[in-house]
Amino acid sequence: MNLFSKTALFDLSARIKKLDEGRIFMEIMKNEIVQKLVVNLNTNQLRFDFMNSDGILLSDIGGEYSPTTMQGGKKKSKTSVDLYDTGDYHESFRVTAITRSSFDITSDPVKSDGTNLLQEWGKEIEGLTFESLEKLITFMIEFYRLKLREYLVQ
Repeated sequence: MNLFSKTALFDLSARIKKLDEGRIFMEIMKNEIVQKLVVNLNTNQLRFDFMNSDGILLSDIGGEYSPTTMQGGKKKSKTSVDLYDTGDYHESFRVTAITRSSFDITSDPVKSDGTNLLQEWGKEIEGLTFESLEKLITFMIEFYRLKLREYLVQ
């Protein structure tokens, strides 16, 4: 017989043994607030840092903006390629394929003229840089704390 059986400590130990990290990760990733942050981190990399998930400048991949694009006056410089024109592309980003240890970010990369941004700029435009992943992890800590409390304090 266990000395602690039928005690709060024994019950807590049993709940700790039953914790399922993969299930907790999936529950947190399905949270709308977390998904919005993931999308914002990804689109901000494009729009404000001008880079893909590997940290490579978009202008180094597909070239600088053309003189015609620059004449519109909406771009900061020829190298500030952000894949943002009407905003439709950035608004199409979604968190998908959530598993016990990962998730995907997908978008609708086909523009009205038929241009496929994934083909032109690479699949790495969907995804987070190391720095963005660090921000996401830091943000998720509180969600983990709340979930652990929910599971352990019953």
